[in-house]
Amino acid sequence: MNNSPQRAAKGFTRAFWVSNTVELFERMAYYAVFIVLTIYLSSILGFNDFEASMISGLFSGGLYLLPIFSGAYADKIGFRKSMIIAFSLLSIGYLGLGVLPTLLEAAGLVSYGVTTQFNGLPDSYTRWIIVPVLFVLMVGGSFIKSIISASVAKETTEATRARGYSIFYMMVNVGAFTGKTIIDPLRNVIGEQAYIYINYFSGAMTIIALLAVILPNRYGSYNYYDKNDLFPILRDNIDNGYTYVVKWDEFKKYPLTSIDKAYEHQENTSEYKIVKSL
Repeated sequence: MNNSPQRAAKGFTRAFWVSNTVELFERMAYYAVFIVLTIYLSSILGFNDFEASMISGLFSGGLYLLPIFSGAYADKIGFRKSMIIAFSLLSIGYLGLGVLPTLLEAAGLVSYGVTTQFNGLPDSYTRWIIVPVLFVLMVGGSFIKSIISASVAKETTEATRARGYSIFYMMVNVGAFTGKTIIDPLRNVIGEQAYIYINYFSGAMTIIALLAVILPNRYGSYNYYDKNDLFPILRDNIDNGYTYVVKWDEFKKYPLTSIDKAYEHQENTSEYKIVKSL
């Protein structure tokens, strides 16, 4: 089997494109909300400037602190499971930011429209429900920060790494630019309610990203395994593109005693599955 750098340079793995695609959607979601988070807290939930700045600052700080812990946990459970956890939490969090004002309005504490009319919300402790909602977002976002860039490194070779990271940062910038530019035209059309509806946009983006992680494994021709579960001799080839590898438990079924025989068997039998490690 030829897994030379020249062959790998011809393209990127499916896992690489999945990682970059979900990064695009995640950045769109994040910047669409984060750029107006302080305004959301004050104009929609009735926090004063100090409270809004404090909550927003703690949220931002937590996003950079928690990856120390979430990254270690992600390394333990594997990339794919971490992505599912991350985008599930992000979807719940963004949708929570959109649903919370609806619940507050139903309780008679506020009326939303082109402008917001408070009916006791600034004096109510109910608005502090936003803290656990933001915490869910913070935990989900911390997984993203710790695993997406690492996946780009893992799914590229020396020959493709520079181009791979160029694509990765292009996705980051396109996502950030797109997310930031949506809120202003939306606000011009529906007023301050835009700060509520933008959260549904972000929730939709993270749901799409979640499906992008789940569906290839469920309906596609690729199975995802942790590298440590794969036969050690064949394991390293998984970094060089689409590679025939086999789980260790499956490999033990065959009386193969040399690397050459392992490769020959792998190339001439359907017993070996095409897998990618996430």
